[in-house]
Amino acid sequence: MNPEKWKEDINFLRENLSKKHYNLFFKRDKVLFDRDLDNLISQSGKLSDLEIALKLQQIIAKQGDSHTNADYGKLMISNTKLPIKTYWFADGLYVIKTTKEYEDLLGKKIISINNYSLKQFSDSLSTIFVRENQAIVKKTIPNLIVQTQLLKFFGFEKNQKYTLQCSDNQNIKEKELIPENFLKTSQISVKPKNISFLWKNENKYFTGNYFLKDKTYYILYNKCVSKESPSIFTGKPEAEKLPSFLEFQDKILEDLKNLKIEKVIFDMRLNGGGSSPQGTKLINEILKLPEINKKGKLFVITGRNTFSSAIINTMDFKNSNAIFVGEETAGKPNHFGEVRGFTLPNSGIEISYSTKYFNQYKNDDSTIKPDFMIEESFENFMNGIDPVFEFVKNYKKT
Repeated sequence: MNPEKWKEDINFLRENLSKKHYNLFFKRDKVLFDRDLDNLISQSGKLSDLEIALKLQQIIAKQGDSHTNADYGKLMISNTKLPIKTYWFADGLYVIKTTKEYEDLLGKKIISINNYSLKQFSDSLSTIFVRENQAIVKKTIPNLIVQTQLLKFFGFEKNQKYTLQCSDNQNIKEKELIPENFLKTSQISVKPKNISFLWKNENKYFTGNYFLKDKTYYILYNKCVSKESPSIFTGKPEAEKLPSFLEFQDKILEDLKNLKIEKVIFDMRLNGGGSSPQGTKLINEILKLPEINKKGKLFVITGRNTFSSAIINTMDFKNSNAIFVGEETAGKPNHFGEVRGFTLPNSGIEISYSTKYFNQYKNDDSTIKPDFMIEESFENFMNGIDPVFEFVKNYKKT
């Protein structure tokens, strides 16, 4: 890509994004947006394609809509990842997957990379997404911090080396990581003593289970996608393999009416969205059951991955007797959505944008805060203890 082609792409984005987006300038006006794009055009001759794409994403992120983005991923090189997968627990960022070569890192808490703190990484990396709340930081940073091209872009690389400083809560050790194509087939994971219901079913779209001992009915809703609402899978072969939400809904409602139930959990901690109407319909049916819609009986669980359509489904419970437990949501109660896209003509970069604004709440809060904030520690995870589930089971109405 030469500067002229980038100029064409940037001007194409300027014209089309402002025209197609529901309200691109709700937070930051067009003058500032245009100024940033003009500055990028003037710098394009000195920057790589990836650097231009990242700066373009930073400009879009400043506009404040987390559903509107430039997909710079096609310019990322697959064999430049640090061979670790991390998760941000209540007590820190831990390595939960790696390769056989770095097996001694499993279960270690990351302190720094190249002597840069996690806060320094968060402050820099969060300029390429909309940092609406701390939940979205905990959700997104673990995925970005392993991308060495991003670390180089922000100046965290040292002589093409990446030294991880980590701790097992007793000793601090350093380990140099060599970037690679971190394939699933080569990954090894931490081995918990037990696995909680949540993590055992994290890859399912939705499932339900009756815990007889606790007389608790657990509805785990991980994706607002199904055979009836294929969303991003519309027209694709994968759509045929999607589970039926109508069958799931019928089973849930039948169980709720016939089983002896003391508590009901509706868990959307892992739900990043899709299409909200199917969830809304099920929730409305649940709330019609007077024996379920009671204070101390119905619990809604949210977390850092609760986003987009799952936010709408969370708000469906707001006028009920449900108690909210877990973590803050990544998404806002009032947010943009109904995403569409277009492609920049020369670079082929996909631009996603919002075509609708969901205004459901009188206050423009940056997140949905639970009534009881409970976060999982690494020790909880390794012992198969879900502190949110334990809270619900032990909750007594006062």
